[in-house]
Amino acid sequence: MVCVSIRRRIQPRVVIVKAVGFNMVFFTKQDIYNELRRQCAMQNGDGNATFCYLEGISQVDEKLFWHYKTRTSKQLCDLFWSDGASQEDYQILSDESYNWVLEKFLKCMKGKTPDIVIIDGDLAMQIEIQNLYLEAHRRLCAWHLLRNATTNISQPRFTQLFRQCMLVDIDIHEFEKLWDAMLDECNVREVEWIMDLHTKKYSWATSYIRGHFYA
Repeated sequence: MVCVSIRRRIQPRVVIVKAVGFNMVFFTKQDIYNELRRQCAMQNGDGNATFCYLEGISQVDEKLFWHYKTRTSKQLCDLFWSDGASQEDYQILSDESYNWVLEKFLKCMKGKTPDIVIIDGDLAMQIEIQNLYLEAHRRLCAWHLLRNATTNISQPRFTQLFRQCMLVDIDIHEFEKLWDAMLDECNVREVEWIMDLHTKKYSWATSYIRGHFYA
């Protein structure tokens, strides 16, 4: 795809920058990005706007990398892109673990550890948080749990009932009754993912995490 309006508008400015330097022009790199976004917003379709934006960025960022895939209907289905700044950051931090990030956060907060941490199911992250933030209560992210429920069970009714089990504010006894009813209705009692999920209920079920505030 060729976005002519951007190339005609941006290219002369790039030539000026190369000729006299950034310190001699009246606009910033951010101004160029903003202009690209504005022009792309006027194009028809999200896919076309995305291509337009990335092609425009490539005029000012020679390290921009992007690839995409389309369906047979010509609809965009997969897109990967990385700008030059992100690639430079990756070269610096690519070999760092979660531990490094968590330690820097702790330093930023003057040594005060968080009381609550919301995480996804990444095991490496959970281990690092458990080792460094000893007193923090770890809650599994509701969005990730619902997405995993859809992926592993593929029953809209189960996802609906599981969401209710997860978020409803009832006592533990009532929760277990609700959970058992869901297992029987959806016929998932012997599913390994379900059994593993139940063992982690202290990390996601409202009934088991009362007393903790999550904003």
